[in-house]
Amino acid sequence: MEGSIVICSASVMLYFLGIVLLTFMSTFMVADTVAHIWPALSKHRVALISYGVWMAAFTLSVVDADWLITLGLAHALFFIGCWLFVRPSGTHLSPQHDDYVQIPLTVYVPAYVLICLLHGSLW
Repeated sequence: MEGSIVICSASVMLYFLGIVLLTFMSTFMVADTVAHIWPALSKHRVALISYGVWMAAFTLSVVDADWLITLGLAHALFFIGCWLFVRPSGTHLSPQHDDYVQIPLTVYVPAYVLICLLHGSLW
């Protein structure tokens, strides 16, 4: 009985650590994507705002609300929306813009889906 409690709490901690690292990484991926798609915006200001939103979500998640999953969903929807915006009807606008959208879409979105599946299996 005691061993299963330890395994369960270790699984929950690994899940929380995984979602923290994944959303922290995606926060700066969002900032890079926004700064390269809309060059009129300051890259540093966008990164600072994104980091502030991540810190708020992290703080609320520590308090016992699952805001990091919500932030991760917002990031995933943002990447999918940017992919639809940058690549209308399958044409490339430019390789530089396409890389800043394609890489987060192919790396972050599948990782987020796996974390959500893990989240469903833990609870």
